[in-house]
This record gives sequence, C-alpha cells and structure tokens, in this order.
Amino acid sequence: MLWGDYLKKLFMLILLAFVALIVLSACVSQSSKSVKVMETTASAQIPELFAEDVVSLQLLSGFPSVEGLKAFQQDNSNDFQQITKVIGWLNSAKLTHGETIIAKHGYPKTMQINFKNGIIAEIEPAYKCSITTNADGSGTKTCPQVENEVLLSYGSKYSWLKSPELYTWLQGGWKQDNSN
Repeated sequence: MLWGDYLKKLFMLILLAFVALIVLSACVSQSSKSVKVMETTASAQIPELFAEDVVSLQLLSGFPSVEGLKAFQQDNSNDFQQITKVIGWLNSAKLTHGETIIAKHGYPKTMQINFKNGIIAEIEPAYKCSITTNADGSGTKTCPQVENEVLLSYGSKYSWLKSPELYTWLQGGWKQDNSN
C-alpha cells in the first residue's frame, strides 16, 4: 500500500511539472511577440478592402486614460463618406519596405477599423528607429515618425504603406472633415 501511494504522488508531481512547463512556454512565446521586429514585404499585403464591410472606424488618442477621439459609424451617411475615403486611401496606398517594431512609440494617434467579419485593423504612423551609443556606453533609441507613411495591422498581417492623404488625415485632418 505504501508503494502505491508513492507512485500516485510521483505521477501527480510529474503531471504538475508537465502542466507548469506548458504554461511557462506559452508565456515566453507570448512575451516575445510583443517586441517582434519584422520586415514588411509585398507578401504582407492585405486584400482589397470595401467600405461596406466596415462596421465602424474609431480614432484613438493613444493616451491610456483618454477615450476615443471620434467614432465613425457605417449607418451614418456623413460618417460613411469618411469611411469610404479612408478605405479608398488604404486601397490606393503604395506598399513600401520598412523594418517595424510591433509596439507603440510614445502615444500616437491611431485608427481602429472594425470589420463585419470580426477582423480589427489598426493604423498608426510608421517609425524609423535608430539606436546610438553614448560616450558612457549606454544607448539612446529614437523613433521619429516617417512622414506620409503608416503602419497597418490587419489580422496577423502588417504592411508599411505610403499614403500622404491617410497620414495627414490621421494627424488631424479628420477634424476639418468632421466640422461639416
């Protein structure tokens, strides 16, 4: 009987260790994705988008404590005109090549587009990051925005796009369109 209790405890210990290993590997896998560096290529291009497939388009300030700046709804005719304009700019944007760190740099204005199929697209300014080594050996990372270029995440695809109209609209041009 003593030997049976020992085997049960050993089995439970091995099972617990196995479960812990699976949980830890999932955590490591998830954390490495949040700072993944990737190169956007033509294979990352998204499919053609249609304004009719959009449920809403939301502008976000980027600051954690600030709610969205403006929401455009498909069922509002004035909002739908803005959605159509944005989707047109996305479809006509030129795919460019750029290294992108998948994370926020400061608190940029971003745009979130909710599609009827459940996919959420996010658009933010594109950044070119560089690291310089200081005299004391430490490093300084700077990530200025790339004028007229945006980063689009659509599902699991990332595209670096050149679209002066979309970049300007995201930086505040939407306010003039919204004043009508």
